[in-house]
Amino acid sequence: MSDALLTLEGVHTHIGAYHILHGVDFVVPRGQLTLLLGRNGAGKTTTLRTVMGLWRASAGRITFDGRDITRLDTQKIASLDVAYVPENMGIFADLTVKENMLLAARGARTAAHMDRQRLQWIFHLFPAVEKFWNHPAGKLSGGQKQMLAVARAIVEPRQLLIVDEPSKGLAPAIINNMIDAFQQLKASGVTILLVEQNINFAKRLGDTVAVMDNGAVAHTGTMRALAEDEALQRSLLGLAI
Repeated sequence: MSDALLTLEGVHTHIGAYHILHGVDFVVPRGQLTLLLGRNGAGKTTTLRTVMGLWRASAGRITFDGRDITRLDTQKIASLDVAYVPENMGIFADLTVKENMLLAARGARTAAHMDRQRLQWIFHLFPAVEKFWNHPAGKLSGGQKQMLAVARAIVEPRQLLIVDEPSKGLAPAIINNMIDAFQQLKASGVTILLVEQNINFAKRLGDTVAVMDNGAVAHTGTMRALAEDEALQRSLLGLAI
């Protein structure tokens, strides 16, 4: 297994009076795609938000590329080349696709200053981004908004891309396009952490997997091993894939 880019050790998170994460432990190997699976309410989204500093861990340690980021604020974590695509995508509906992309390109003041070679690579991954470049983002379909959200996250080079349920509500053809894009991103050297409910999506993409239950990690291993063990699937997820 590759060395760990991201490590969570005994991470607890409280939100108000609620104790959501109960000692979460797992690693995200460098250069791989790690899936965070589990039933609804298991703590997956809370884990992602805690990694990003949107919610502060009340105990435990989060390490990124050898650095303790447990107490860093979100802006500082993002500056370490970590990008996060939330479940609601965070698209600015009244801005154009171009303006959404420009907001994420920290080194560019205008679209003309954006890295043209990188943009062409993104357009190859997500043709809809180029097609609707000057259209209001709010007019895009759900699948096109998801493509824009991921494209915006990678408009600058990233070490780690964190995405919450990228296939949710998407048509099968769009899901296939998204799978291809994530495969190409991984091949380019980007480490990816995904929360996903679509098990076929997970099965086709995942290298390693952490399965959560009741705010803790109940299983870690390879996606291939989980996909081949129906008894383990039923035990952890309540279904067979």
